[in-house]
Amino acid sequence: MRYDDLSDVLGEVVQTCDPGQGPLYGIEVHTKFAARMRELDLPGIGRHGIEQSFSAGDLVRYGLDGSVRTDVILRDGRTSAAPVRAIWDFKTGKAQLTLARARTAQTCRRG
Repeated sequence: MRYDDLSDVLGEVVQTCDPGQGPLYGIEVHTKFAARMRELDLPGIGRHGIEQSFSAGDLVRYGLDGSVRTDVILRDGRTSAAPVRAIWDFKTGKAQLTLARARTAQTCRRG
């Protein structure tokens, strides 16, 4: 699998979800996408490169207040210490990736 195919994985997941909108729909899509990505266990992402939380570039407890949570992190290796090569932050519905969010996600690259 090529990593640019992640949008295809997301599309397949969306097809399994009930039609919807709003936060509950987004949660359903993200939850199913995370589960599917963990099943795929892709090199550089593995099972732990999904839904990671960061604060000041460091890995922190999932959902820690003030942390940034990314959908997928691709690293140069399998460990959490390996350099970050790419970050995916998918949006559903009318949600958009803002410049501020993109800048915040860039802080994860230090981790």
